[in-house]
Amino acid sequence: MKRTRLRLRGRLAAIILLFAFTLTGCADMVEIQERDFVMAMGIAWQEEYQFTFALPDLDAVTGQSSGSDQDRLVRTIHGATFPEIEETYNRTSKNRLDLRHLQAIVFDASVCTNPAKMKEILEAMNDHYELSHNVLVFYCLGNTKDLVGMEGNLDSSIGDYLRKINKNNQRDGVDKVTIGQLITAQENNTTIAIPVIDQSEASVFLDGSVLFQNNQTVRYLNQPESALYHLMKGEGNGYLFQLSGNTVIKVTAVRDKLLYENRTDGPYIKLTLSGTGQVMPKSHGDSPSLAGEFNQLLASQIQEAMMPILLEQHLDFLNLYEKSSYRQRDVWMRYQGETGKFTDELTLEIVVDFTLY
Repeated sequence: MKRTRLRLRGRLAAIILLFAFTLTGCADMVEIQERDFVMAMGIAWQEEYQFTFALPDLDAVTGQSSGSDQDRLVRTIHGATFPEIEETYNRTSKNRLDLRHLQAIVFDASVCTNPAKMKEILEAMNDHYELSHNVLVFYCLGNTKDLVGMEGNLDSSIGDYLRKINKNNQRDGVDKVTIGQLITAQENNTTIAIPVIDQSEASVFLDGSVLFQNNQTVRYLNQPESALYHLMKGEGNGYLFQLSGNTVIKVTAVRDKLLYENRTDGPYIKLTLSGTGQVMPKSHGDSPSLAGEFNQLLASQIQEAMMPILLEQHLDFLNLYEKSSYRQRDVWMRYQGETGKFTDELTLEIVVDFTLY
């Protein structure tokens, strides 16, 4: 009799748990229908923040969209702070703003050239519990409202589109640039390159990068300069360089090595870039003889395009001073609080030593 009661109690408990689980599942489904899942977010500053949110066309996925009301896919909200914008969105929408599926954040010059506001927005994002630090970050040459407003004009949502073109152009060994990396760069006072996107009437495309330093963008790098930037950091495969006679070299591996010395007249750093490259097509000359030409070409391009940025414009895009804190501590101590003086007195030697096949 006692065993029978225990069995009945066990069955009753199981039924109650199953019923509770079912109710919870239904509640979640209802909640999902009452959320606006943002896929991309554009941020600008014009006397106040301007956030443009791109929502996925869920009706199109189910085949129920008429395609005549694209305005419902994009919303622009103004406010003094990020929390205020969220509050305004929720107060003026039947659905709750949800950033858990956000795929891309796009900034433009209006906010990226305002260090105080950039610092403020990054700190707010760092504290946002729904916002993943793995969300991709881009810089827009135009304005973010127009770019994010292309939602509905592309073959997928603008957030998914940006994720795909970033993936298609991602070089091996080059990290994706995320909001988490931007926050870390802000906290550590280091430099990072943000991918640039531009738009035409019917498309969005990558177009170089911008250097982000001290809570602001400081210099645009075109496509060749962006390639040199990554190679100087010892990252990225697949970059193409043309030699004489229509011979093309494809970089297949790259490594960087830094040697620091604290000299009386200032810091000395030797940057050695080594790796391998593929001769295309193979019939174009002897690989060892072409290696010298390629090494000389790469070294000269770095000297002409990148060294003035670092030494004359004082943009330490390689974070050489920050790296001295663990590579040559006395150099770091010597220029603590005087990073401009560090680049003023810096002697940087570039050695390029690739082998070809």
